[in-house]
Amino acid sequence: MSGSGPYGSGAGAWRPAPDSLHQNAAFPRVGLITPLALKSPSQFRNLLPGPLNLSSSKYSRELEELRTLGGKASTARSPDQTMIAMFWGELSLFRTFNEIARNLISERNDDLWESNRTLALLNVAMADSYVAVFDAKYHYQFWRPTMAIRWADGHEKAAADSWLPLLPTPPFPEYPSGHAAACGSAQIILESAFGRSTPFAATATTLFPAGYRRSFSSFDDASRECVEGRMLSGAHFRFSDEDALYLGQHVSRYAIRNILAAR
Repeated sequence: MSGSGPYGSGAGAWRPAPDSLHQNAAFPRVGLITPLALKSPSQFRNLLPGPLNLSSSKYSRELEELRTLGGKASTARSPDQTMIAMFWGELSLFRTFNEIARNLISERNDDLWESNRTLALLNVAMADSYVAVFDAKYHYQFWRPTMAIRWADGHEKAAADSWLPLLPTPPFPEYPSGHAAACGSAQIILESAFGRSTPFAATATTLFPAGYRRSFSSFDDASRECVEGRMLSGAHFRFSDEDALYLGQHVSRYAIRNILAAR
């Protein structure tokens, strides 16, 4: 699904970025989908503080962090930071977290009932987190770092002199981060199923040669790296990732309390 606008024109308003795959606003109706567990797409929107004020010192710091570490031509980003950005740039985190869950289920030899409950909760909660995110994205319609950096001095810079992110700018509003919400949502479901201190490994599926793996000491460890990775990719401000992680966690806690009760 996509739409053609209208787009904002003022500072902070979302507009298409020149490096996006297309110039239409993608997925504008995802936030209208009836959730599977939540009462409504906007149920937890009030938990989000919204994008930072553009005149705040924190916004300035985070904008400079992105300019320095999230750019395609960055010389400050380490090789490992680039790998983190690429890993959490996976096109579908459903595949990533379902593989993690299936591996842990197999290691523990869960029975069919418990296995199905874990996988159902994981996918319901992640799906609802994306619905909640897109409800918020099109409510706030906040600009992507690509455009924020290009317009930081009050006017768009010449294309030849303009900053570009490590990964292409997604063609929809920035705040909050969909990937970070999915990470927070998966974290809570997997912690509930396997415990907070469970170590695990995850395999990349789309942006790396087959078999690239990263290891984590806990689900919280993975969530914190997810936040970092989305900033390092140039796709999101750190505050957008942190707020989305919090949103996704709340979606999962609600799902655990209200559907598929443990036996």
